[in-house]
Amino acid sequence: MEEKNIAGVVVVSMNMRVYTDFCIDSINKSPDRKKCHVVLVDNNSLPRSKEAYQTMEDKGLVDKVVFLKSNKGYAAACNEGIRHIPETYSHIAFVHNDVIVTPNWATKMKNHFLKDDIDEMAVIVPLTNYANESSSRIEKLYNKFIGKSERDEELVPIKIPNKTIKPLKNDLEKCLQLLYPEGLLEEAGKITKEMCEVVTHFYMSEISSYCMMFDRNIFNDPEIGYFDEEFWPRGWEDKYIFCKMQQKGYECWIAFDTFVHHFGNVTTDGPGFLFPDIMKTNEKLFKEKYMALEKSKEKK
Repeated sequence: MEEKNIAGVVVVSMNMRVYTDFCIDSINKSPDRKKCHVVLVDNNSLPRSKEAYQTMEDKGLVDKVVFLKSNKGYAAACNEGIRHIPETYSHIAFVHNDVIVTPNWATKMKNHFLKDDIDEMAVIVPLTNYANESSSRIEKLYNKFIGKSERDEELVPIKIPNKTIKPLKNDLEKCLQLLYPEGLLEEAGKITKEMCEVVTHFYMSEISSYCMMFDRNIFNDPEIGYFDEEFWPRGWEDKYIFCKMQQKGYECWIAFDTFVHHFGNVTTDGPGFLFPDIMKTNEKLFKEKYMALEKSKEKK
């Protein structure tokens, strides 16, 4: 029997509207859009962006827009998104606003949870062209599969300057033509049936949060809960929840049959962010919390 609901989808945005437009447009162009409940959480963007996001809801491009009165940070915005996903959705995907998804991305990711041999799966991420960790980078896995050396020219561009992207606003097709002039996005999305038959397990430290789908039950576990909002404005909140999950025996996976394009660090590269300093501060906080987790584990 075909599932009525695939997943709730949470997209967090703060300014950089051109990328959010691409992201939401790609989600709506996916054939499985009607089976997803899309919530856009705005972290106090500028008035013009807020107006545009309200228009998205009015036109049905997103099912709900949540406007936060101040920048609460990525973790808090994700948590707010969870609260607005109907209980009828058993899985929730968190998609960075600088991500372009490919057709049926949510269906493919959800299907991995339904496999009988992966009971411990709690979160899964797709392949991508750009991530903080290299485990899910398409240029290594895809090139390796088709027999290209890592020293050969990469199939997928890593970064495109903002000044090149911004003039293409509201035109997803032109943007994709620029990013993938040879139509390689479609090829990357398919990858090949042989590769899709294998889902490779990666540990917590090797996956990144650009586009991750969770089993919703994880957030209802009192020993795991929601994302830790102390990691402000963002950074390390994903690794910390992965640590808590692993302590309970849950696992993080990568889907070889799903690809998304990730521009990478769009918001944190913008004005007002000293991202290296933020990451250092949050890394220190993570280590403190991780040590506390380990001590609590020893007591048990």
